[in-house]
Amino acid sequence: MTDTNEQPPRILVVTPHPDDAESGAGGTIARFAAQGSSIALVVCTNGDKGTSNGEVTPAQLVEIREGEQLKAAEVLGIERVSFLRFPDQGLEDNDDFREKVVREIRIHKPDIVFTMDPNHLYINHRDHRMCGRVTLDAIFPYARDHLAYPQHLAEGLTRSVRSTCGAASSQTCSWTSPTPMRRSSKRSIVTGVRSEIVPATATSAAGVGGRSATRRRGGRWGSSWRSRSSGSRSFASPTRILRPRRNAYGRGPPLTGC
Repeated sequence: MTDTNEQPPRILVVTPHPDDAESGAGGTIARFAAQGSSIALVVCTNGDKGTSNGEVTPAQLVEIREGEQLKAAEVLGIERVSFLRFPDQGLEDNDDFREKVVREIRIHKPDIVFTMDPNHLYINHRDHRMCGRVTLDAIFPYARDHLAYPQHLAEGLTRSVRSTCGAASSQTCSWTSPTPMRRSSKRSIVTGVRSEIVPATATSAAGVGGRSATRRRGGRWGSSWRSRSSGSRSFASPTRILRPRRNAYGRGPPLTGC
């Protein structure tokens, strides 16, 4: 992509947890889906630790969060969701994880990839850093080089990508605005990820997550598209679907989700 207004035919979104796609780039994803892009989502962990409710088991939480993710993906217009099901808080920069991401890239043959910014400053979930770092490495050089994971050759899986996209990036970029999301879509997404979005004063009885949703509050829905050119390549980043307030320490960017 050499222009942020160019319509990418195929997009791959790689996130560490259920709920990260919609909270990180939901407005941008919805915009491109509505304009005809084919979008696939890869969720790297099973989200089995993302709750403050002591009554829910990890197995129950996995089932709930995957169901919520599928509903949210449908609202956004994502065509396919793949769950890698690594343990929550367990992503590592290793060959097993990298091979699975390379496989997804080669299956979907994306023109652009959305993922986490591994260099995001201040407090950041370790899974987010690992997801971003491994995905960037998977894009280049692994997915490009046909002799990387040669077992894929027998399946006819070869192909690199043209651009990368990092959520919550600190890069200095130019901006274009997305098509605003309808209120019905916003409500559907919030309802779909109920276990992760509850009132800040609510107890665990209000939802499975039972956690403060400060990081999801205080901003408007939608995300913007920003791009930084580097030579012949263009690197793009979405903002968060909700623009939250400052983090719990009163300064710096908001805490990321888990």
